[in-house]
Amino acid sequence: MRRIGILLLMIGAGFAGLTIQGFAADQTSPHGDLEENCNLCHSATGWVPAKFSEDWKHEKHGFALENSHETVPCLSCHVNLKFEVAGPACIDCHQDIHETEFGTDCSQCHTTVTFEDPAAFRRGHQSTRFPLTGAHLTAECAECHASVVGELQYIGTPTACEVCHVSDRDRAKDPDHNEAGLITNCESCHQTTAWAGADFDHSFFPLSEGHAGVDCASCHLEGQAYEEVSADCYACHQATFEATTAPDHIAANFPTDCAGCHTTSEWGDGAFDHDFFTLSQGHAGVDCASCHVGGDFSETPTTCEACHMADFDNSQEPIHADAEFATDCASCHDLSGWENGIYDHSFFALTQGHADANCSDCHVGGELFSTTSSDCYACHQLDYEGAGEPDHIVANFPTDCAECHTTSEWGDGTFDHDFFTLTQGHAGVDCASCHIDGVFAGTPTDCEACHMADFDNSQEPIHADAEFATDCASCHDLSGWENGIYDHSFFALTQGHADANCSDCHVGGALFSTTSADCYACHQTDYENAVPDHPGAGFPTDCTDCHNTTMWEGAVFDHDGTYFPIFTGKHRKGETWDDCTECHVSPGDFSTFSCIDCHKHSDENDVTDQHDGEQGFIYESFACYDCHPDGRK
Repeated sequence: MRRIGILLLMIGAGFAGLTIQGFAADQTSPHGDLEENCNLCHSATGWVPAKFSEDWKHEKHGFALENSHETVPCLSCHVNLKFEVAGPACIDCHQDIHETEFGTDCSQCHTTVTFEDPAAFRRGHQSTRFPLTGAHLTAECAECHASVVGELQYIGTPTACEVCHVSDRDRAKDPDHNEAGLITNCESCHQTTAWAGADFDHSFFPLSEGHAGVDCASCHLEGQAYEEVSADCYACHQATFEATTAPDHIAANFPTDCAGCHTTSEWGDGAFDHDFFTLSQGHAGVDCASCHVGGDFSETPTTCEACHMADFDNSQEPIHADAEFATDCASCHDLSGWENGIYDHSFFALTQGHADANCSDCHVGGELFSTTSSDCYACHQLDYEGAGEPDHIVANFPTDCAECHTTSEWGDGTFDHDFFTLTQGHAGVDCASCHIDGVFAGTPTDCEACHMADFDNSQEPIHADAEFATDCASCHDLSGWENGIYDHSFFALTQGHADANCSDCHVGGALFSTTSADCYACHQTDYENAVPDHPGAGFPTDCTDCHNTTMWEGAVFDHDGTYFPIFTGKHRKGETWDDCTECHVSPGDFSTFSCIDCHKHSDENDVTDQHDGEQGFIYESFACYDCHPDGRK
């Protein structure tokens, strides 16, 4: 720094018009455009030697002086007094011996503490395509980054193991990598921690049990490339396969896939997977030669008859051949034993009466089992023909015995008569009561088929004269003939009609179907003898206008609602009138009436004056009613 101050003094003496703050306007600063006060470095006592003030900060200008840069002479970076000429990049001062292989940012690997920092080099190496692990962390850079021209080479250095380790590969003897044709991808067996102790990933062919701990040369023979060794068991175990006699693998034409029977634990414990034909119960523990005759394994059939045809031919109860039984033994026999054969007779359930029957009871005289009919009649024809109550043949009963009988016992036959329910009066009736002469098929179900005599002999009423329908069920039920009740809901028989005899309305044997439901048809005499005189008064013959079915007397005519209010309003009974004849002035004629005979309206002149100006006024009773239908003004 002292030399810089002297230099500044020598140069500064010849400059005039400096632009640095504190210089005269016509003076020029040897430092260029440095925006600082001169007194930060120079003093009034003497321009030189210049000395940096503690207030001056180098980092203010974008480059902090740290570590090694704190003691470097200024001229090492500032080669002239124009300080801004010195660039802030490392490469501005430091020669790039890497020839821009890593770019211009030296701080990726170097620090200001020391330019050559191996730890920093290794840290920087971790971000490359070849991170350093294991023994590579302590290796010298030159061991991998050597160059034929004597300079270190970085970019473009190959990452393949064999580039550095080719000599190791060539020296390897156990096994000899070159003779074995081993791949040059060292990391498939070796790790970066140490070259020795290689562990090959043999998972494509697991080295377990009998294969575990076997020397490589046992399978990878001398002079044979490793990748040429077959993973097939037979490749190593051919001699064992050919020497095997129990059974003789060659004679039995066994496949050479040893894993089908053997495991890697031991060759002698071979167990063939016989699950395609389960060796259980009677087949368990049987010697192979029992089925695989003559040592033939590959073409041995799996059907029962292949081994059991002699048993089939010698069977007696029943004789299978005569009965033309199928040779599929499994349809009756299981593996526990030949003698306990049970035929699946589910297509014709052997229950109750059939449960204890012998096969020969149905399959008679060695009859073929396959052709034996499952129809009841085939076995029970004699029972059918011998039946007497009823005689099945005479009655033309169907031969499907199951319609009436069950397998429990023949004598308890019960016919399902639900198409014509036998309840109440029909319950317990002898079949012959309806099925005359033993005829069952075609017997009608209509009531009159059995009850026509009852219909013809009926008296109250005489059904035939009344032309009643022969559908007995419209009046009678099954409990008894005498309690017939006709559904008279179309003309309710209530109150006064409730206790009437049929003949009261249906007179002289009149047809029931033509009897009128009009009141007048029965009550004409009551109408004609009524007081007041109904015919004379012109009363309608619809009795229900005034009368109800409780009794004929006490009729109530709705005069207010139908014609004119005489029980309410100004004309109510007791105030204006007391007797019907006061308004109905024509004796016996209720169709006429008078309004003007009343003392209020008897003065024609007075009434006419009251209606002065009323268009169409006439002093006449019907005119009064037309304008005053409710008796009001």
